[in-house]
Amino acid sequence: MKRKSQSRSVRARGRRGFILLTTLLIIAMVGLLTVGLARHSINQAVAAKLSQKELQQKWGAASCQRYALQQRQGLLTEKVWDDESQAWLPEPLLTSTNTIQLGDSQFVVTIEDESGKFNINRSLQSRSRQATTSTIRRLSGINSGFTVQLRVLREGRGPMEDAVESWAQVFQMDSSFHTPGKLKIATEEITCWGSQLNYMTASDEVFVETVKPLIGGVLTQKLKRILGSEKGEQWAEELKAAGANANQIASLKPLLVPRSYTQAIWVESAESNRTWLTVSERVSTSINRIHSFSW
Repeated sequence: MKRKSQSRSVRARGRRGFILLTTLLIIAMVGLLTVGLARHSINQAVAAKLSQKELQQKWGAASCQRYALQQRQGLLTEKVWDDESQAWLPEPLLTSTNTIQLGDSQFVVTIEDESGKFNINRSLQSRSRQATTSTIRRLSGINSGFTVQLRVLREGRGPMEDAVESWAQVFQMDSSFHTPGKLKIATEEITCWGSQLNYMTASDEVFVETVKPLIGGVLTQKLKRILGSEKGEQWAEELKAAGANANQIASLKPLLVPRSYTQAIWVESAESNRTWLTVSERVSTSINRIHSFSW
């Protein structure tokens, strides 16, 4: 009897040990699962917060773009005091930069008059690709760090069919070095959008590079003086009197305008290190095409 009692006692201790070990294993597994679930919950919360922040940035940028598009004419104009008329007169601007605060986010919004820049596509219609490339290199700045690599999107039998539609077709861009900010600086005087030249905001060099292939150097200088005088609105008649023929004047009439019809809006967020570019390009008197890019 004593031997049987000892055997039952050993088996009972064995069962208790097994139950204890099993319990400890279950507790450990529950602990691990709890830690994993907590970690997953934290990761999900962080991801949700980042997604919310990114969404807020996108909506903020979109709001800035909308505002700039609605107010583009006003943003590209400043009031300048005129001593002769003793009044504040509107002066057109090639570029305007403003800071907009939306909640906790701050955006730098730059609006540029693309009509006042050297147009690559327009140049390809009257000059060779080599001459156009040379002008792009000069106007984009020799210290910009960009390599000009002009690649047309649509290439036909002649230069009239050549067209570029983004800066990736103009510059050889290395994302690790060529930041959107550097691209904005390099394109301050060149564009690939629009079809007209705002002679009120174009620099002397852009004006000459655009007009000279059409009417020659001598008439270009005469036209520049006419547009800067009181007879600027009658430039066609004045240029004809200066020796221009009907074909030359006809080539300039659809080109020269005294206001901006195509604008670029750059929105930069230092908080998220993101940049958005929106271009409103005039296609006809009633239609504007919108181009959107982001980095």
